[in-house]
Order: sequence, then C-alpha cells, then structure tokens
Amino acid sequence: MGGMNENWLILYNRFIADTGPGVFCKTASFDHIIRGNVFVMRDEKSPMVQIATPDCLGIELIGNLFYGGNGKLSDGAIAPVIDDGNQALPLADADRPTPPVPSIYLWQQEHAGKGGG
Repeated sequence: MGGMNENWLILYNRFIADTGPGVFCKTASFDHIIRGNVFVMRDEKSPMVQIATPDCLGIELIGNLFYGGNGKLSDGAIAPVIDDGNQALPLADADRPTPPVPSIYLWQQEHAGKGGG
C-alpha cells in the first residue's frame, strides 16, 4: 500500500512471497483491517506486515496465520492498533483460508431487511 489510502479490508487471502513483507504500508496508509489471512514468507528477513512510516495509524491485525519470515507479525515505525489472535509458525506450505461467509454478496441478499438499522 503505497500511501494515501484508507479503510482497506484485506480479508481471507493467501499470500506467498519469496522476499519482502506480506503487506507493506507507508505514507498515510491507515485504518486498514488485515484479518483471517494466511502468509507464507520464504525469506528469513521479513515480517508479516511492515509499517514503514508513523502516519500509518489504525492498522488492525486479527486472526492471521504467518508461516516463516522473521517470526515478527509486524515491524516498523509503529505497532498496529490491534494485534489479536495472530499466530507466527515455522515455514510450511499452507492452504487458503476459509472465510466464515463464502460470499458477502449472498450474505447481504439473505440478510436484507432483517434489522440492523
């Protein structure tokens, strides 16, 4: 995320990287939720998430699996605002994550008009 972006949802993906961090944030990249992902980092130098500049506020890391890398879930100028339920594991191949809802579109259709207003 090269900067000047807000409120990205990075949910239930599998990232496989030979080098570098799984997610790189810099220059006013803020208020992102990184949740339920699987990261496979084949180098031993990189964290799951690199927060390069102190203006990357409000980054949330929730329930991610991190295989390999340098064992750090995040590194850089500041810490994530939320770091909950993440696991750092030895390098291994990993399956794609299974989201709790297979399709947000279908979920919305099924729940349309059921309160929440």
